[in-house]
Amino acid sequence: MMNSKSSVASVSMDQRRPQDLGITASIDNDGKEALSIRIDTGFGTVQDAFFDRSSGCWKVNQPSKATTLPEQFDASPIPITAKSHDQVEVKSWTDFLPRNENRDWFLNGIDWSLTDLGPVEAWPVALQVLVHLVMADANPAVVYWGPNLCSCFNLKAYQEVSERFNKLVGLQGAPFKEIWREVWSDVDGLYNAMHTNTQGSNPITMAVFPQRADGRLQETFWTGSILPITGENGQVRGFYNRGIDITSETVKGRRSNTLYSIASPSSEKDDSIWGHVFRALRGNMQDFPMAFAYSADDELVSCKLTLQQSFGFPPNGHPLLPNELDIFDGSTGFPSLFRKVRAVHQPLVLRKADGTLPNGLMQDFIWQGYGDEPDGIVLMPVSVSSRLLGIVGFAINPRRAFLPEDNAFINTLCRQVSATVAVAIDHEEVQERARRLTLQLAENERHIREVAEHGPVGMIRVTPEGRLCSIPKITAAIDADFSRQHHMGKSPVL
Repeated sequence: MMNSKSSVASVSMDQRRPQDLGITASIDNDGKEALSIRIDTGFGTVQDAFFDRSSGCWKVNQPSKATTLPEQFDASPIPITAKSHDQVEVKSWTDFLPRNENRDWFLNGIDWSLTDLGPVEAWPVALQVLVHLVMADANPAVVYWGPNLCSCFNLKAYQEVSERFNKLVGLQGAPFKEIWREVWSDVDGLYNAMHTNTQGSNPITMAVFPQRADGRLQETFWTGSILPITGENGQVRGFYNRGIDITSETVKGRRSNTLYSIASPSSEKDDSIWGHVFRALRGNMQDFPMAFAYSADDELVSCKLTLQQSFGFPPNGHPLLPNELDIFDGSTGFPSLFRKVRAVHQPLVLRKADGTLPNGLMQDFIWQGYGDEPDGIVLMPVSVSSRLLGIVGFAINPRRAFLPEDNAFINTLCRQVSATVAVAIDHEEVQERARRLTLQLAENERHIREVAEHGPVGMIRVTPEGRLCSIPKITAAIDADFSRQHHMGKSPVL
């Protein structure tokens, strides 16, 4: 722009007319000359500007007065630095996803156009917001959307589910029923709740039992919340599910309760120590589907065992586990294994998977807990130093892969049971010694009383020359006193 003085000078110097510069002169309502000019904005529109004599500047009319540039208008546009409308970069909503591993996983893990959700560019705004939340969540999370509740996992949720369910493909973008088909009996209640409870729910904890690669079921425990999400029309379109695998915490808590129950004093008045221990084991039959306990009479050349407690046995007992046995009798079956436990004083873990469990030892039991046949058994010594107090045997949880923490729990259980039984046996032995001592003291007192009551009592008198002298008066007095003491129930004083 230019002021009026420079404009006039410029025109006279260059001998150019105002119309040559696109300036139009007219007379306004006050009879004064008005100058105006048209400016091409470069975005397909033009705006009018007028010369304000009071300020000496050109002023642009309000944007509302802008007009579309006619197609036949061929004036050269004023150069500007901004990009034209056709050059403005249009970003996708996925460009604003969190810059983490979830973003690449979401964009490259699957072709969304092949799923029921369709291409991501066409996803509704509500679903876009949900995906932002899921991908920003550090915990396992998933969104289910649409009539079939198609899934969109973040990476951590996908890894946990695929590992637990032995599925490496087919989870991302799949419908809810397809994902959980193998464990539908465990999750159908959740599915029904998602369709009936549209107001959300309290945190849910549930057990799910996927199938492992070896065909066995595996116990898993999950907690989380299911939040309904409404679409633009106010109807529920999907659900946000933030779930956490709490299997490790659940198993640890269950086992801690077992150890605590063993260590705590018995609540039963006439309970034996073996009954007290087995009451704790029966409270956790998932980890103890079968168990038995023998007390031991451990001598130098023999070790006799007496069956004290058991569960998971047939009603008539088990041929491999008689009520009484000597571990030095028999070269096969449990006696040979009991000898090994006595020799090493360490728990013995026998499993089918590693070939350490002899054939025939897992037959004809009535499995408790889940009811599945276990993969192995544990024989555990109950001992103090080198003294064997007993042997406890139990089956391994059939729905857990044997892990290092399972071996640590067995060792802890062995120490706790040994300590509890040892204290109880010491207490019983002290009581037995006290009882025997009481009986012995009573017997000694009886013997003294009999001697005192029936033994002869008298006095003799001897002269200096050694001749005996009778003292009838003194003897009579002593006899009278003895008789009086006897009738009063007292022992005479000699």
